[in-house]
Amino acid sequence: MPNNLVFNYAANELKTQIFGLNGNNTVPVATDPNGFLEVIVEQGTITALVGTVTAIIDSGTITAFVGNTVTAVIDSGTITALVGNTVTAIVNSGTITALVGNTVTAIINSGTVTALVGNTVTAVIDSGTITALVGNTVTAIVNSGTITALVGNTVTAIINSGTVTALVGNTVTAVIDSGTITALVGNTVTAVIDSGTITALVGNTVTAIVNSGTVTALVGNTVTAIVNSGTVTALVGNTVTAVIDSGTITALVGNTVTAIVNSGTITALVGNTVTAIINSGTVTALVGNTVTAVIDSGTVTAMIGATITANTLGIFTESSTTITGLTNATVSVLTMDTSQQKMYTYYVANNSASTATAFLQIAPVNTETFYLNDSTTVQTLLPNGKIVIVPEKFLHFTRLILQAGADPVSAQAYFDSQT
Repeated sequence: MPNNLVFNYAANELKTQIFGLNGNNTVPVATDPNGFLEVIVEQGTITALVGTVTAIIDSGTITAFVGNTVTAVIDSGTITALVGNTVTAIVNSGTITALVGNTVTAIINSGTVTALVGNTVTAVIDSGTITALVGNTVTAIVNSGTITALVGNTVTAIINSGTVTALVGNTVTAVIDSGTITALVGNTVTAVIDSGTITALVGNTVTAIVNSGTVTALVGNTVTAIVNSGTVTALVGNTVTAVIDSGTITALVGNTVTAIVNSGTITALVGNTVTAIINSGTVTALVGNTVTAVIDSGTVTAMIGATITANTLGIFTESSTTITGLTNATVSVLTMDTSQQKMYTYYVANNSASTATAFLQIAPVNTETFYLNDSTTVQTLLPNGKIVIVPEKFLHFTRLILQAGADPVSAQAYFDSQT
């Protein structure tokens, strides 16, 4: 009762009754059993400085300043939580903005959550967006939605047809169906992806199980992956550890690749280190790569200056070169370290109308003055003819010598070996 009728000596028993206007009538404002206000707002605003707000809002706004507890159902509305607020909301076509140290739990249909600094966000979003700026913790189930984490955020997500973008120093743990993770700098990404993509730019750590997906690592990333019908592409200075079924690893420059590949391919371009167990697969090393491989029913192809060490499982290696317009000269090609080969053969095809001669030389060290002719007979390479040369003597290095007279000679030469 109002205190204007009865004088009350006890201050703690003073009571105030609040009235509101309902059409033309004045009625008491309702409260819940705990004495908190019960509010339904149409096209209105609630501003809470310190306290508890429970509301249903159509096209309205709630602004919570410091240490408020807000529970709301909002259609086409907005919740703004400034500092240290606790917000629990169902938002249809609405927005939640949490500034500093807020805790937000939300179900959002066609809505947006923006967390600025040090907020904790737990959300289920249909066709919505979560943007976490600095040091936020985000746990989300997103259907056809997007999570963007800027700096030092922790994101745990299940995303269906969605996207996670982590800029700097974020930790992302995700299960994605038909989705994408993009990690820019120094992020840690752990993911299971079905028909999805992970792109790591600089210094990221990526651990992934990818089904029908792609992992692309640009510079200095560490990638650990199990890929089914997928692709791993490492550009510069990446470390890739992978188990791939029906997949591909492409390492461009200075990458370290350790892989078990079933029915797959590894291509190393320049200065890569590749260690692989390949079943029904292929390793192609272009320039200055180091390849250590165990291959069942597979192939290692080394183009220029490659070092290959392979276990004896019937491994086949092949190198080739082209000689064009050789005239009145002698050239040595396909100088190979044959110390670990059990069987090796040179093949030469004359692609010109001129006659040439071919033979092998061997040496204990790869120095010009140490080479001497193998005891095999010097062979004549007729115009457009083909020959095979097998060495009779064994030393550490073997090379092919091709000689031409006054008429120019063009030829294709191959070195094939088995361990």
